[in-house]
Amino acid sequence: MEKKRLTHRSMVFVLAGGRGSRLKELTDRRVKPAVYFGGKTRIIDFALSNALNSGIRKMAVATQYKAHSLIRHLQRGWSFFRAERNEFLDILPASQRSNTESWYKGTADAVTQNIDIVDSYGVEYVIILAGDHIYKMDYELMLRQHVESGADVTVGCLTVPREEATAFGVMATDESGRITSFLEKPADPPATTATLEALRNSVGHARVLCVLEPRSNTMRLGVHAATLAQALNAADEVYLYADPALGWDPGKALASMGIYVFDWKFLRNLLQEDAQNAESTHDFGHDLIPLIVKNGKAIAHRFDESCVRADDAPVYWKDVGTIDAFWESNIDLTSFTPDLDLWDKSWPIWTYSESVPPAKFIHDERDRRGMAISSMISGGCIISGTEVRNSCLFTNVHSNSYAVLDHAVVLPNVVINRSARLRNVVIDSGVIIPEGLVVGEDPTEDGRWFNVTDRGITLITQSMLDQRARDL
Repeated sequence: MEKKRLTHRSMVFVLAGGRGSRLKELTDRRVKPAVYFGGKTRIIDFALSNALNSGIRKMAVATQYKAHSLIRHLQRGWSFFRAERNEFLDILPASQRSNTESWYKGTADAVTQNIDIVDSYGVEYVIILAGDHIYKMDYELMLRQHVESGADVTVGCLTVPREEATAFGVMATDESGRITSFLEKPADPPATTATLEALRNSVGHARVLCVLEPRSNTMRLGVHAATLAQALNAADEVYLYADPALGWDPGKALASMGIYVFDWKFLRNLLQEDAQNAESTHDFGHDLIPLIVKNGKAIAHRFDESCVRADDAPVYWKDVGTIDAFWESNIDLTSFTPDLDLWDKSWPIWTYSESVPPAKFIHDERDRRGMAISSMISGGCIISGTEVRNSCLFTNVHSNSYAVLDHAVVLPNVVINRSARLRNVVIDSGVIIPEGLVVGEDPTEDGRWFNVTDRGITLITQSMLDQRARDL
């Protein structure tokens, strides 16, 4: 009953207005949360499915940039909520309720301009979500921690490599999980740290590597227990760089996932105050969360406590905001045992399912055999004499004889004509690949026409092919 009471008194507010410019031409026609992922889903389906599977059936999605594809998807795939059961998915246009001169100024402003709408929902708790990440998470566990801790805000977090942490909010916590500092997208992210008390409790650990004393700015390497004890007693603040088994790692940083739980009354007052602050950027990460850390109570929720996965599976969370990351995450699904389990019936990823026939493979001749090895092939695909390896083909992809697809991510409604050879590519939806096109074998030649990343992944769009045809 407790779980029901909490989730029935809660809603999710999904921020889905950002373009996602790092995805280059993939977001020229659609907002990032509407980008296809995993054969048939959209990126936003993961956040919404997590909410639904967690027992939350009140959702609002704030849209802005080129939202038509997203809105159409939500209308087709998420229209099963019943108002008579007090459940809904509300699509919120950028209606500029409090400002007629600009779009949303920041993530917090997107909620501020919809305060009256959230008021009408009559909820006690609001979970703010980014709609552009790939993961599986039980929000109810985070919600329960928020309520039991009496926090002003609870922030979802996970450890990431320090070199990647520049794209996140980075935090430090004390023994109780209270956030003691929060830096939004720092140029030099601080590593995970340990408090003095935690360090003193681990003096006898044999694998301590070094201790840094900020007061004296000295680093002690390979210290023994006795020396460490002396350092701890003398220091005002000590950072431990140790074996990851301790939970502290100089190569890791504790990063915000962009997931926040608030009491609505508290958040409402905070948003109204922020709206009057001319110096604020009206952003959760830049403004509101650091303010609460300084003046209130902010609690960290560790993602590994609520990540939905098999007992022996790793924690999985991906920001697919670059072409490389997008390609890699889709290709990962073709591995023997993917870290992201899309086949888990207990935690399904809901989406719009187009009515299409099953995938079809035809021709069985030498060099003209329709086959797929270690690949994901969606419904409506026709693999006509094409060799497909380690690839992810979305709905209604048609490939023709003598073609080769190798580590290819092919979005819906693509036609691949005869004798094309495509390796390490992302192909946008609706593209018609000309006969004999070769991509992925000569980066210099590919770069004349297409977007090639430093890692060697090539993005192909129809406009690129049209320009190539005009220039040849």
